[in-house]
Amino acid sequence: GRCRYRRSRRRRRQPRRSTVLQPAFDHSGFSQRGLKHHGIYYYVPDLLNHFTTAQMNALIAPRAHLSLAGTQDALTPLAGLDKVDRELKQVYASAGHAENWRLSRYDVGHQETAAMRGEVRDWFRSKL
Repeated sequence: GRCRYRRSRRRRRQPRRSTVLQPAFDHSGFSQRGLKHHGIYYYVPDLLNHFTTAQMNALIAPRAHLSLAGTQDALTPLAGLDKVDRELKQVYASAGHAENWRLSRYDVGHQETAAMRGEVRDWFRSKL
């Protein structure tokens, strides 16, 4: 006889999603010359003329969003981080999930440290 495969009619449950991003900077990066260190590969052409970094990052709210940044990172101006952090705190608070947004800053350059990896691991354990 013929072999038949039955499709399951039951929908798979979607896993809870968590995002780990580093919002690089907003338009303030232009004035601080932080963009000069990034290549075109980093951007969708013309995107920052229509949306701010905070607006793009806000699209995942209220899902969990951890961002890590180095305060000595020449690619990430502190004024841009401040602006993104301020705006996303407001977005997440308005959505009733202020606990799902965190920007952690480390006194390092453009690098990943063991402490950062530990924070990411702990974040995933608490959010997934």
